[in-house]
Amino acid sequence: VQTCALPIFEIMEPVLAKPGAPEYRVQVNQLMQQNLQGLLNMSAGGDAINFLQQARPFGLLSQVKVIADNALNVTATALKRNMPDNFWTPCMWQPEPYKDVAASQAFHKDYTAMTGDQLINPFAANAHTAIFGIAAGIRGAGSTETDKVIAALEGQRFNAVYGNVRFRKEDHQLDFDTGYLGLGPQEAEPGWKMVEDRKSTRLNSSH
Repeated sequence: VQTCALPIFEIMEPVLAKPGAPEYRVQVNQLMQQNLQGLLNMSAGGDAINFLQQARPFGLLSQVKVIADNALNVTATALKRNMPDNFWTPCMWQPEPYKDVAASQAFHKDYTAMTGDQLINPFAANAHTAIFGIAAGIRGAGSTETDKVIAALEGQRFNAVYGNVRFRKEDHQLDFDTGYLGLGPQEAEPGWKMVEDRKSTRLNSSH
């Protein structure tokens, strides 16, 4: 039996803020006093962006060795060149990690041709997967009746931007591999870049 030493880390008390808070000086000060090596920011949207923008002048972003958030690439598109280094965010979908998936390549091509936008909203992948899933259910059922489509989809595999996926019969969760994107700033447009992707996490997403 082989054993390996796991890294020893301490989870600090969470620092809380109200949704929509106009400023985060108190929270930033609390975090600075904890002498953190890593930071997980669970705020989202404008809250996440405001927090990171306000934390930068105090040196918090340069004090920690790694930052993770739950805002997908929304933070990157907003902060651009002000992105902190070693920043990680969940990868619902981006084209780079799925270059070997034909459906992903086709979706990327069609999306950019239609919108002219190279920065793809990752939630668009959810809509694409939902449509492909329903189409697969209709084909499998030979019908558009709801109950028949649901029954056909339960456990049936279909091609999506994530590869070959399925909805689990027991809870109707979409079962697919995803992971985290490592992002960082760059001088050239769009002001940020993907540094690394790690599809090492199993994420079950409800559709």
